[in-house]
Amino acid sequence: MGNINGVIEYKNNKYPFILDDRIVKIVGEPFQYFDIFNYAEEIETIKGVTSGNRDIIFLHCKIINNYFTCNTLFSIKGYAISNSNTGCTCDFTYSRSSFKSDAINAFFSPQKALNINRNVKNWTGEFDINITPFNDTTTEFDYLDSKCQLSISRYVNIYDEPTSIGKVESIFAFEHPHIQSFAKIVDDYLALYDFLSFVNYSSNILFDDISISQKNSQGLYEKSATVHIFTNKSEYENSPFNTITFDDIPVEKLSDIFTRVACLRGKDSRLQYYFRENNHDGKYIDPGKWLIMALNFEGLFSTTFPDFKCNTNADFKKAKQLALEKIDSIYDEVTLSKREQEYYQKCRKQIEHYEGLLEEKLNYIIRKNKSILDYILKYNEDNFGVKFSDNYGSIYAEYRNKIAHGMIEPLSDKEIAVYRIIIPIIYLLILSKIDISNPEKKKIIAKLFR
Repeated sequence: MGNINGVIEYKNNKYPFILDDRIVKIVGEPFQYFDIFNYAEEIETIKGVTSGNRDIIFLHCKIINNYFTCNTLFSIKGYAISNSNTGCTCDFTYSRSSFKSDAINAFFSPQKALNINRNVKNWTGEFDINITPFNDTTTEFDYLDSKCQLSISRYVNIYDEPTSIGKVESIFAFEHPHIQSFAKIVDDYLALYDFLSFVNYSSNILFDDISISQKNSQGLYEKSATVHIFTNKSEYENSPFNTITFDDIPVEKLSDIFTRVACLRGKDSRLQYYFRENNHDGKYIDPGKWLIMALNFEGLFSTTFPDFKCNTNADFKKAKQLALEKIDSIYDEVTLSKREQEYYQKCRKQIEHYEGLLEEKLNYIIRKNKSILDYILKYNEDNFGVKFSDNYGSIYAEYRNKIAHGMIEPLSDKEIAVYRIIIPIIYLLILSKIDISNPEKKKIIAKLFR
């Protein structure tokens, strides 16, 4: 889309603007509008009207105060333009948001809407294409207090495009029980983005079309605006053959899996490191990537099994309790200075937080999921010379501690084998709180990590 121009409204005043990529420039003489934002750092939304008489709203407006530019500028994360340029003003609230993407098509194939019949043995060129009803190709599931819907749109045009008679596309929609402010679109976007990153093991996810809708007087959803969110992602690279699809997930578990992944953001600071940036990025590893994935594993393991050693070893649990009790009893008998108390608390926390060696933790999760990971373990044995009987945990802990303390060494086949097993283990840890059978987990893991 080329430059967009029009007028914004801010604090009951109107100012002409030009939108160029992610920058909105207030048009005027040098310094004319320099202080209109009173040096605010960021404004959640700013509304306006384009020269085509369509309402526009800018999202997450970060004010650029630079005296030397002589101009008033702000960068934006996205914007929306009303679907109509006549009638009532668009307030950009919504109760349904809809997304289209090649990644959505890969997850929920639009081919589900088509049935093709032809005589294969004696084909004369004649065949029938039947498009199934909406109800037969629509799936809904709960997400928090909202409802998600997977559906397939149909377009048929036999007049204007001589080389194409129609198009089918999959749509992912959020339907909210209450009217949402426009800023809520970011939450919808990120929830779906994170889920698609998960099923693709890649964060290279683009959305071709985003729209918001309101209910009309008949109670039907009516598109009110088109949304554009800026991203630096490139063309989608995956296919249904190397991504988790709708058919790979038990339909009754879809709500739990989507909710689990979509709710990680904000709770898990490691989320951005769980998935590769793109397919090319996944082909190469180095000590830095290896360490980041190790930290992902350790953090996720600790939150998933916070009392791992105590829960799996009664002797350890008793010994730990006795050690803490003994330390606390001595503390009550002595007088410590403020500085000594700080050291005491630090030493006590070391024992309180200790729940086994890194070696034990990795070996535990591998043994627990051996039937799911067996083909990866077999590949490691055939290609990297690391047998399952070898101590994966020992290999992991030794190399991890070296690079974590600045002793950077090249990766050998042993460390590469460990890396290949850690990535699917992270997926298993994410899924661990969901009631999914081992065969179902294995099917999911096998699509991504062959």
